[in-house]
Amino acid sequence: CGTLFLLKIVGAQACGGASMKELLKSCELVGGRCSTIGVAASGCTVPGHKEPLFSVKKGWLELGLGIHGEAGVRLVQSKTAKELVNLMLDHLSNKDSVSNVPLERGDELVVMLNNLGAMTQIEMFTLVGETNKALVERGFVVQRLYVGCLLTSLDMKGFHISLLKTTGYPEWLKLLDTPTNAPGWPAPYRADVDSVDVGKLMNFKNPFDDIKKMSTYTVSVALADQLRKFLEILVKATAEWRDLLNDLDTGCGDGDCGTTIAEGASKISSSLDTLAYHQPVLLFQQLADIAGEAMGGTSGALYSILLSVMSNSLASSVGDSTGNIKESWVKCFIDAVDSVSKYGGAQRGDRTMLDALYPASDAAKKASNSSSLSEVLKDMSAAALDGAGATVSMTARAGRASYVRGGDVRKVDAGARAVAFILKSLADTAASSNI
Repeated sequence: CGTLFLLKIVGAQACGGASMKELLKSCELVGGRCSTIGVAASGCTVPGHKEPLFSVKKGWLELGLGIHGEAGVRLVQSKTAKELVNLMLDHLSNKDSVSNVPLERGDELVVMLNNLGAMTQIEMFTLVGETNKALVERGFVVQRLYVGCLLTSLDMKGFHISLLKTTGYPEWLKLLDTPTNAPGWPAPYRADVDSVDVGKLMNFKNPFDDIKKMSTYTVSVALADQLRKFLEILVKATAEWRDLLNDLDTGCGDGDCGTTIAEGASKISSSLDTLAYHQPVLLFQQLADIAGEAMGGTSGALYSILLSVMSNSLASSVGDSTGNIKESWVKCFIDAVDSVSKYGGAQRGDRTMLDALYPASDAAKKASNSSSLSEVLKDMSAAALDGAGATVSMTARAGRASYVRGGDVRKVDAGARAVAFILKSLADTAASSNI
């Protein structure tokens, strides 16, 4: 829920004409000074499902749960509103917590109480009063306090408390007060600064566009047909994985990994006749755009990064070459995996999709110049499958699985298994085509 602070502040800056460099700096500053904790008495029920993603025993509450229905950090007995608010604030100020934002008496704060979907107004405003009182008693200055259904989890009975430390950044208040026609942004429960006007949105140029335009690299009709075949078979195969991946993603995720992959595949399927198979640089970027738009969530963003970097790397390495470029294709995959780690923040061994991607990348590096494409993909597929299997015994240090109870992380990581499925589909298609 704290991301709403970032979206409002940085969005207002963008409307005011800030540069991309300035926006990125603000993202880092706001993100580093914001923290959120949630609690709920029940899980949410995903449309089409008869039962909620998880249940909480009567008289108990799930502390630290995720908006997608992920389990929390621990169960606590039901408490009064005052007791519960203070417990949550203690957790937010715990110096041993990874998400802790250091706070001192006198610090200025903006606060958000988010209704996860099924709380009543009287319950929420009771919590607003207790939160405001507790923060003032702890010596903090509450500059703004927002309340409402801001980032729900469908019908979940629970709420979030989000804190943004604004000490030293008075301009953030003006940006939060900037008028917006977004219907979900509420008037603050507490406010003491006048609103300000904003300028127009700016248009930004993708720095990689020129590289892609300069690359005239094309492939033969036979290879272009093969690239289409790869995608056609991959799209059909995703239906077979969906339920298994969703099951693997339940408990330590939001139970939709397979559905997310299938949504991306569905969009690819509807775009098969318009993709640029003869221009791989453009093809990878088209697939990156599909991943970012159709898949959603973290998975969509990471696959979009993976494919976009493959496009950029291939464009810069092959130029207008039309010769044997297997080495360039392998390099673009290796570069892409490194970028997923860089921008996603996870490393090898953190129990994420990278634990399948990195072994596949290692196998690609070891491939000899005499190896055929099908042999390289076969080695990559086998390595990815072994890597995914190894996640069963790993301790999650990144992604949603890193902040749920250990007992809920006992299966193969869904993201890593999805990577292994995809590479196996590509390897099987290459083998059947003798390439």
